[in-house]
Amino acid sequence: MPKVLVVGAMGRMGQRVRAAISEAPRLTLGAALEAPGHPSVGSSIADAIEISDDPKAALSGCEVAIDFTTPAATLQVMGAAAAAGVAYVCGTTGFSDAERAEIGDFAARIPIVHAPNFSLSVNILTWLTREAARRLGSGYDAELVEIHHSEKRRCRRSSTGDPNSGSRRFDKSLRGAAIP
Repeated sequence: MPKVLVVGAMGRMGQRVRAAISEAPRLTLGAALEAPGHPSVGSSIADAIEISDDPKAALSGCEVAIDFTTPAATLQVMGAAAAAGVAYVCGTTGFSDAERAEIGDFAARIPIVHAPNFSLSVNILTWLTREAARRLGSGYDAELVEIHHSEKRRCRRSSTGDPNSGSRRFDKSLRGAAIP
């Protein structure tokens, strides 16, 4: 059974990922990672797994890491995962172009699934917005605005891409552009 490292294990998404792993018959929680200084570091969670702040140690024995943290934390742990040959699933948002290029470099060494939003509804709405802009043409603006719960960590970019307003306009100039 593949062992999974949950990066940011005590955060909102980390807790949800751990819960999903506990319900998955073909996965097991292999390790839990938190930031240095986090109050949970050193404590134990499910199956006597100790929360670590050492990426290299946490990756040891795991086949995949799942991460919904911050760009800086993600790049640090992803680099360690690339060195260890551990596959990576990343839902972190807010990467700059240079940081996305760094992810591309890591992807040459390990399998990486990176999506700034894993929500089916957000991905469908993003596609619908892009399709509306394409079909309506340059005489119209199509915009997708996202709303988050009040405890969502703010980052440089939202899951739809705009660093300022949480929205991204898809117009003729962006037709065919990849969604970051």
